[in-house]
Amino acid sequence: MDGVDTEINFLQPGVKYKSVRSFDHEENVIYEFENVRYARTNEETRIRKLKGTYLPIVPVPHYFHFLKEYLGSFLYYREHINQNAKILWLNSHWAAQDYHDTHEPIQKTLEMLSEKNIPIVFLGLDGILNNNIEFEKVAVIYDTAAFFVSTEFPYFDQFKHTNNEQVREFFKGLMVKDSSYPKKVYVSRRSVSDYLDKHNIKNHISRYNEDHVENALEDFFVQKGYEVINFSGMPIQQQIMYMYNATHVSGLMGANTWNSIFCDNGVKHYCLQTHMWFNHEYNKDMEKVIDFDYQLVKIHNVETYESVVKELSDQIVDA
Repeated sequence: MDGVDTEINFLQPGVKYKSVRSFDHEENVIYEFENVRYARTNEETRIRKLKGTYLPIVPVPHYFHFLKEYLGSFLYYREHINQNAKILWLNSHWAAQDYHDTHEPIQKTLEMLSEKNIPIVFLGLDGILNNNIEFEKVAVIYDTAAFFVSTEFPYFDQFKHTNNEQVREFFKGLMVKDSSYPKKVYVSRRSVSDYLDKHNIKNHISRYNEDHVENALEDFFVQKGYEVINFSGMPIQQQIMYMYNATHVSGLMGANTWNSIFCDNGVKHYCLQTHMWFNHEYNKDMEKVIDFDYQLVKIHNVETYESVVKELSDQIVDA
């Protein structure tokens, strides 16, 4: 669709723009704002005007959301809409949980963008209106600008199965065959459960698992020849290497499951679901980029170590 009601305040208070249009491109909805101005002054001579099109990236602490939604959306726009698009990097002051340690992946991504000579403009969210800057055009793909847009901006499903090809292609140089990496990996999320337990927020039901569940899952796969790994805080190149060199991957549903977009063709993936209300079809992300064998293993309402093992044994035939 072209033409949008400009009476709606799509951007944050104090941020002005001349016009906005939206259009669908494949599975993405794209908004393009013209003459976006961050300023507290109306004096034209004090406004620094930047030519070109910018797409906002916010270095959020969650690995999955940063890479797929922010980086992936920018790469998609640059590939399909405007190959000269630039980045509007909106710095935030997130206090990330220990298990959301994305500092290294964010830094690595920034380095790789710089190596590709992609122009980046940095703005701090705290003083964003004091910069007196006007961008010729700013593009937004669904909700990739949570701090850039207002609550009036249409909300789109953050779990669309889009932009996986672009993220894989961006990091393809980190995908190297290395026989020193294990063929079977179990990606543990125990650090998440430990963190939630330590801070007494176990009611975070889509993430927390009791010790007997974590123990049973790890023990089952270790006995099948899997190596237990934890991605939290691990350099992104190492994460990708584990995935790319594995023939079998298992782990609880979450961002680690999406990491399988970095696997090679033919991988066998067991996605373990311990909470029926937390469900995302990560296999649809994977099928955009590789051929694979995927099995969703449901482990619900299991109260003992033995019952978890039984559920696994009943559902998994060839691990």
